[in-house]
Amino acid sequence: MLATRLRDLEKAGVVAKRTLPPPGAAKVYELTELGGQLRPAVTELARWGLRLLGDVGPTQSFQSHWLAMPLRVMFRPERAEGVSLTVRFVIDGDELAIQIADGNLTVLHAVAGEPDVVIVTDPLTVADLGRASTAENRANQEKAIADGRLDITGDRHSRALLSYVLGITDRQPARLTPGV
Repeated sequence: MLATRLRDLEKAGVVAKRTLPPPGAAKVYELTELGGQLRPAVTELARWGLRLLGDVGPTQSFQSHWLAMPLRVMFRPERAEGVSLTVRFVIDGDELAIQIADGNLTVLHAVAGEPDVVIVTDPLTVADLGRASTAENRANQEKAIADGRLDITGDRHSRALLSYVLGITDRQPARLTPGV
């Protein structure tokens, strides 16, 4: 059934199929320009649905690339104009990186050089933080750090900037570039 739907979406010009370069060499689907026009609607649906996430069980798996959509949902492009920030997430050893540049968020497979912020945690903590409201999130984040379930490294300004552009806080940093 999924294969049929993907073929239909490809025929409609919503997705395109391509082959990843070696060593992966797998076939993947990605949104076309037309499909990308759905992103705002899907983002708003995902933002609405975040609060309905159920509990993550200990036997459930988690892959860091699953964070891409929630990060896009949380991202506030209007707050990221003129911002350049690279972030690496490590969730139970599985990595994902994002680059925030001039109002855009790009998911990366690897970070060239040192990222501005590194976040190391586990899937349960990610789910807890994802479900929380902005006010609850700060308290949950502080508790997770105190409990050793969350480690965030990077200079204070870069961490504050990340929180601001992801909508975790409404407090705008004094400047919008890290480490300056």
